[in-house]
Amino acid sequence: MRQSININLWRGWLDRPSMAKNVCAWPLRFLGLASALVLLATACGGPANTESRGGVHIIGRLAVVTTNYPLQYFAQRIGGDAAEVVNLTPPGVEAHDFEPTPADIRAIGQADMVLYNGGEFDPWIDRALSSKDKTQIVVKALKASEGKTSYSAANPGDPHIWLDPLLAVEEVKLARDGMIRASPARKADAFKANADALISELTALDQRFQQSLATCRQRAFVTSHEAFGHFAARYGLQQVALSGVSPDAEPSPADMARIAQQLRALGTKYILTEPILSRQLAETLAKEIGAELLPFHPLESLTPDEAQRGETYFTIMDTNLQNLRKGLECG
Repeated sequence: MRQSININLWRGWLDRPSMAKNVCAWPLRFLGLASALVLLATACGGPANTESRGGVHIIGRLAVVTTNYPLQYFAQRIGGDAAEVVNLTPPGVEAHDFEPTPADIRAIGQADMVLYNGGEFDPWIDRALSSKDKTQIVVKALKASEGKTSYSAANPGDPHIWLDPLLAVEEVKLARDGMIRASPARKADAFKANADALISELTALDQRFQQSLATCRQRAFVTSHEAFGHFAARYGLQQVALSGVSPDAEPSPADMARIAQQLRALGTKYILTEPILSRQLAETLAKEIGAELLPFHPLESLTPDEAQRGETYFTIMDTNLQNLRKGLECG
């Protein structure tokens, strides 16, 4: 059995709304047994429905920890009521900059399954997994892109694969298989059915993008940072980024002058901005070339308002499509 989190640490996690809301669903080993019984009695208002797996009593659901929003969403859709998924990157936090707390690292070590991105994201994951035991399932989502496209072969460190719906399908397959390995066998059929439904939606999303972007006057779009390489490669577009794969890699004045010249030559009328990053660079460039700003979401994490409104991967991707059609002057 994995080492238990002490009661003070668990209370710290309960301060997070997403944790306190679903405390009833977490495995007893995420607490100490005595602490769990007290907390569950008060938080859940009654005895827990438990089952036994490998000598460890769990409370109904598979405990999954993820490291960004798309992985959280995919795991939630696959797991349904049979999984409790917690994303370590809170709404409003720039995912590239996130650093786990000691509580986060201990929770990672005590989850049934860890679904992490890889690449430029979560460079701290090896440290967090250093004490994992042999029963924990760990899945690196970036493996979903290996050998799948010429862009991914040439850019193996670009972590933003979920923005290509067909690479997202491969992520879902990896997550599904990991969750099946980490859970009791009787849940496999439900996980497979949920994953199949999600894959169908992702395939339909790809078709919407293919059809909607087929006839556009512009083929280049400008973004705050280099998050849309996989996406651009899928739909035959050119990404012009103001900063690198990590938003911290800001352009020099010479870079900005070069980009402005390039965009004037392309006749660019719109610059796409991200909801969490500063708009300062985009505003400066827009003023320089006489362009307008449009929102375009990389989905690394949600804003607090988006989370509160119940926005999802699909609602945001559809909004991205609408704004991109305007930015590319599609017919």
